[in-house]
Amino acid sequence: KSSFFSELFRSAGGSGAGEGGTATQSTFKLRTVSSIFSKQLASLMEALSRTQPHYIRCIKPNYACARSTFVAGYVHEQLAYGGVMEAIRIARSGFPSRKTFADFVYRYDIVLDSRGVEKCDG
Repeated sequence: KSSFFSELFRSAGGSGAGEGGTATQSTFKLRTVSSIFSKQLASLMEALSRTQPHYIRCIKPNYACARSTFVAGYVHEQLAYGGVMEAIRIARSGFPSRKTFADFVYRYDIVLDSRGVEKCDG
């Protein structure tokens, strides 16, 4: 028997063979990277399900945050890194849901004047 492995498993939480004894019952639990990741992911998902997240995205118009100056490339970069461009691409392709015109009119007809309602009905 190797004393190195006996000491390794004893320090890892197992009750391997001790000083001249035999191992009858092991309490060593195999902890793989995937099992640790799965537990962490489950914990994260549980925490997220308990919250009601709200996001506010602040976009800086230029590197110096100066007024009246707009650097389009910098703004586009921030939108891309923030996932806004991907969300727009997904929304434009019609996923996950897009209201039909009739549903849209039913939902927002209160803001239409009489001419708008006539256009939607006809």
